[in-house]
Amino acid sequence: MLAMSATVRAMSGITPFRKNVSHWRAYNRRRWEFEEDAVSAHERVPFVCECTRGECFTAVERTMHEFESAHTCPNWLLVAPGHVMPGRRCEKPPSSPPPLPGRRISHAVNGKDSS
Repeated sequence: MLAMSATVRAMSGITPFRKNVSHWRAYNRRRWEFEEDAVSAHERVPFVCECTRGECFTAVERTMHEFESAHTCPNWLLVAPGHVMPGRRCEKPPSSPPPLPGRRISHAVNGKDSS
């Protein structure tokens, strides 16, 4: 199916559909869990934009830390630039997020993992 412009949709009376954000969030979370120990701290990994646009499957490349920061609050989403819904605020995540639930935290002592 070809994506229609907003003008064509408005003229035809077609309402754009919204994608199920929770499914894409879950997909991104599984991707994060799979990649977290396999990539370097500065390597960017493509995640799917979590905006509500039905036709958007934009890749949003982030490091593991940036992905964690984007989900510090339960109602925050990882979206491509400009994909914020009208009337919504866009907040910048904190620079040091708490770990996601289930993430292992390594406690290195003298270069050796103590866990």
